[in-house]
Amino acid sequence: MKIPAVFVLALFAAVLCSCQSTVPTMADMDRYYKEAERRANVHVAELAQQRDSGQMSAEEFDYRAKLLRDDIPRKANDMAWTRHELAQSEMRAQGIPTPDAPVSVGTPQVGGMQGSFYRQPGDPSGNQSNGNTRVFTPAISGFTPGAFAGQAVNGGSLSTSGLATGL
Repeated sequence: MKIPAVFVLALFAAVLCSCQSTVPTMADMDRYYKEAERRANVHVAELAQQRDSGQMSAEEFDYRAKLLRDDIPRKANDMAWTRHELAQSEMRAQGIPTPDAPVSVGTPQVGGMQGSFYRQPGDPSGNQSNGNTRVFTPAISGFTPGAFAGQAVNGGSLSTSGLATGL
């Protein structure tokens, strides 16, 4: 079955868009600056109405309008990074790795108890299907290596009791 190229390209574009960074670019900063400037101009217009109606002096208007205009870059910066943090928090809530919250990948450890294909011989968590069970168990077979060391006398006798004599 052949998949149409258009479908593959559409899928690739969707994947590419989902990986888009939310870090603000210069174009984003310009857009947020214009938005912050628009909001400040609304407040300056309200102050101008108060000045024109006599509720505020011209000096107070100039002072408050200057404070609003001087605050535009900070507000644009706050809007951009707040959007970025909101997108990052949504990704973290969905379990998607982010630079400040990477997903740790558990790799198998040799002889480890959890998540490992490799076990030490005789490890009780091993099983017959992976061949990690202990084949030789000295306590069950009755043979312990080195148990008779140093007891051979008379040219090969295994016992000093005289039951086995060297011929």
